[in-house]
Amino acid sequence: LFRIMASGLWGHPNSVGSDGWNFLDILVVAIGWLEILPFFTGGLQLSALRSLRILRPLRAISRFKSMRLTLIVLAQTWKPLAVSLTICLIMCINIGILNVCLFQGRLKSRCFHPDTG
Repeated sequence: LFRIMASGLWGHPNSVGSDGWNFLDILVVAIGWLEILPFFTGGLQLSALRSLRILRPLRAISRFKSMRLTLIVLAQTWKPLAVSLTICLIMCINIGILNVCLFQGRLKSRCFHPDTG
């Protein structure tokens, strides 16, 4: 509140509303206050909008260059990793189908001992 009074809400480069992260903070606080007010307790459910608070830790990405670099590298390696995992999944499915065709139920009840149950 003091920062809004000191630098203004909108209009110049140092204002609170000029930064997107500050706008997100203002939005989350406003939604929280709307839920507390007595005339909104009836049918207005804003809990889904309050989930925007999850985005607040993302502000650290814009401040720390090493964290930003790590996320960029993870985003770039996602496609090759997805291809590798897809190949592994296809291989596991093929081996499973091959084993079902090969053994055809011959190992059914092999782990069952008739004396001990």
